[in-house]
Parts: sequence; structure tokens; C-alpha cells
Amino acid sequence: MSATIDTVLLIYLPSIWETTNRRYAFRALVDTLPGNVAVVCVDRHIDFIVSPFKRTGRFFTKVWRLGDHAENERLRIVRARILLHEIPAARLPGVTAVNRLMLRRQLQSVIRRRFPEARRIIQWIHHPRQSWVYDAFPEAGKIYHCYD
Repeated sequence: MSATIDTVLLIYLPSIWETTNRRYAFRALVDTLPGNVAVVCVDRHIDFIVSPFKRTGRFFTKVWRLGDHAENERLRIVRARILLHEIPAARLPGVTAVNRLMLRRQLQSVIRRRFPEARRIIQWIHHPRQSWVYDAFPEAGKIYHCYD
């Protein structure tokens, strides 16, 4: 890498990376950001209760290939695991907190491995139901991008 990455922009995707047309916009965004900023797109989460029934094919092909992959040197895609999908998790006491902890640990691991100099995090969501992720990094900057 030519510049030291000191800021990571975490974008929580509104849909699956492979099917969203916004991936082209996020690739272009990386090209316009300063060289010290990296983008980590957090793909729609894989959970162990809803995903096997709702997205059977994706669950069984992707659950074991989680982690992150690079689109380029400053753009990574992360597939995270959570316990339960965000909508039913909100109705069960403590499950959102477990999801948040699981997500935080996975994202911290990726950031430490890929961008060890990063000191600032900015979180970007697209839907109000995603707001639970803000507490994964409470000290981070927050962007709510509503596009409906």
C-alpha cells in the first residue's frame, strides 16, 4: 500500500454484495476517497437460524467461506456471522447484544489484520433496522444514508 490507512469506513450493505448494483458506486467511492481511507463493505449477515431457511443455497455455500476478500487494496468485503437475523433478534432479550458482540469481534479482527494503523472508524448504514450495528463501535462516526 502506498499510503498508511488510518481511517476505515464500514459500510453495512443493504443487500448481498454480488446482487446489489450499489457495488459499482462503492468501488467508485473508494477511488475518490483520500489514500489514507479504506472501505470495508459488510455484506448481509449470515445467521444460524433464519438464513438456512430463507437463503438455503447461500447459507450452505457461504457460511464456511466467511471472512473477508479484497476487491482492491483499499476495498474489502466482509461476510460476518451473527446468531439471529436482526428483525427477530430485536424481539428476543439479549440476542441483539450477542449479535453486536459477534459482529464487533469479527470486524475488529479484519481491521487489525488488514489495516493495523487504522485509528478511526466511520459506520455507514442504509436502513433504520441496521441501526443496532452503531453500538458495535460506539466511538465511531455514524452515517445514515436513506435512499428510498
